[in-house]
Amino acid sequence: MRTTSIKFTGMASGLDTESIIKSMIAPYQIKVDSKWQQQTLMEMQKNAWRDMNKQIFDFHDKYISKMRLESTFNKKNISLSNPSIITIDKNATLPVGTHTIDRIDQLAEGARITSKAISDIDTTKKLSEQDGYKDLVGKKITINGKEIEITEEHTISSLAKEMQQVDPNVNVNFDTNTKAFFISSKKTGESQSIALGGDKDVWNKLGILDASTTALKIDTTKDTTLTIKGKSISISTGETHENIITQLEAALNDGVTDDKDKSKVIYRDGKFIVGAKQKDISIIGDGIQQENISIGKNAILSYNGVEINSEANNISVNGANFIINTITKDPITLVATQDTDAIVDFMKEFVTEYNKLIEDIHNKLDAASSKSYKPLTSEQKKEMSEYEIEAWDKKIKDGIFRKDPDLKYVVDSMREVLSGVVEGGTFSSLSEIGISTGDWKEKGKLHFDEDKFRKALAKDTDGVIQLIAGSGNPKSVFEKDLANGVISSTKSWEELKKSELEDDKALVAKYENRTKSIGDRLYDSINNVSRSTTLRSAYSFYNDKALDKKITVAKDDVKKLEERMYRMEDMYYKRFTAMEKMMQKLNSQSSWLTSQMG
Repeated sequence: MRTTSIKFTGMASGLDTESIIKSMIAPYQIKVDSKWQQQTLMEMQKNAWRDMNKQIFDFHDKYISKMRLESTFNKKNISLSNPSIITIDKNATLPVGTHTIDRIDQLAEGARITSKAISDIDTTKKLSEQDGYKDLVGKKITINGKEIEITEEHTISSLAKEMQQVDPNVNVNFDTNTKAFFISSKKTGESQSIALGGDKDVWNKLGILDASTTALKIDTTKDTTLTIKGKSISISTGETHENIITQLEAALNDGVTDDKDKSKVIYRDGKFIVGAKQKDISIIGDGIQQENISIGKNAILSYNGVEINSEANNISVNGANFIINTITKDPITLVATQDTDAIVDFMKEFVTEYNKLIEDIHNKLDAASSKSYKPLTSEQKKEMSEYEIEAWDKKIKDGIFRKDPDLKYVVDSMREVLSGVVEGGTFSSLSEIGISTGDWKEKGKLHFDEDKFRKALAKDTDGVIQLIAGSGNPKSVFEKDLANGVISSTKSWEELKKSELEDDKALVAKYENRTKSIGDRLYDSINNVSRSTTLRSAYSFYNDKALDKKITVAKDDVKKLEERMYRMEDMYYKRFTAMEKMMQKLNSQSSWLTSQMG
């Protein structure tokens, strides 16, 4: 940065040195101003393009990216025979027709440990300071195999906090109002489990009741004997898990005739999980580790005759997303109809916003020339009012995109796509379903004939969707051309698809493009126009890299020109200062001579 000092000039000569020097460096100032104006204009172009980029991509994200997706047009109106049993997602895309949830046998639940209040606990004191709990110090418990030792510093709240931290999948909370523990898994389903091990006396004093399930860790590297319901079971060394499960279930269900009362055993995470349906079953044996365990439940239901077993109550099936709220033996009917209003509303909004976008773009492309308007320097602004400055700047900004080839290419690409032909479907163009362009003077503005559009939907909803967002059927178009002699090929469509020959790949691409939906083409068009090159960044519609480089060069040029101007200015000041000193000396001598001649 240039520093300036106070200069006392013209004291001896009486000349307006500052004005003279300013005039002398004026040619240099003109060069600085000219280069600065170039730099500023490019910065204004960059800012204008940044806003235009955002405007186009906002339209892209809100409409174009959705227009290519069939799910955008597959929204359904769904009626339920009993909306209190299930909650359906309003965006469900299940097929049109009647669907049935035959029954809901079970809701998904998380693993949960039952507990009771420990009313004699003092939540403000350490456990070691309370008669009923001081003997817990030094004892150990486990939650899902992770150990906690009771220390002299533990309060009931700090113990609960430590219990919460041992397993991120388990919620542990001690409620100071009810003075009870609440322990549960964070998720639902049979995969969720909470195993409590260690000293049973600790769990009992903490009010934790026995879980309904027992987990057994059996050492199969040696012979083991268990006693279940008073009967012995021998497990030999190396016994398979399947055989152990068979023996355990046989002993547990000895004398049980009703299947619903029978206990089942599963093997998970190195343990045999015993789901005992009968109460007070004791399992005793050496060489086993025993834990109380709670296991979550899966949701069990039937949909259109298909049995569903889900870990969550949020069910996704056949395009339907729904939450089951309660069990029921009665069937629930879902009737799905096409939401044509949603299709109409989306396309009507698309047309409206597209017209706004291209109208704004064309206004910028066709703006009056502002070539003769340059960014104002600080000296120029001094001679103008604030209103005049704003009007001048607006004139420049309004003309930035005049006849801009990059912006014109963007709008021309979209216009070409929207007027294109899609083969292989009921409808081949947007004009056939009520979306068309008007007079050429409107420069691509779309017109939406709602009545014609609704008639097309009534005739063939899937055909309308295929034209706008479908995947197309290139095979059928290829085979039709082949049959009509339009093309000749010794290969079938399937063989062409598998071929590695460039000519075959090009032929496949040609037919895929001919049957590609309007939405896909529009999406590809925008992406192609804004792809990364050596001159532009990705998702940019102009050569931002090249412009940034030009701005940097201009800034350097301004700096160099300013430095040169300042050097010339300093040189002129030094010369005028020397002249002033000489004239002051001459004036002094003249005054002396005059005084001598008296």
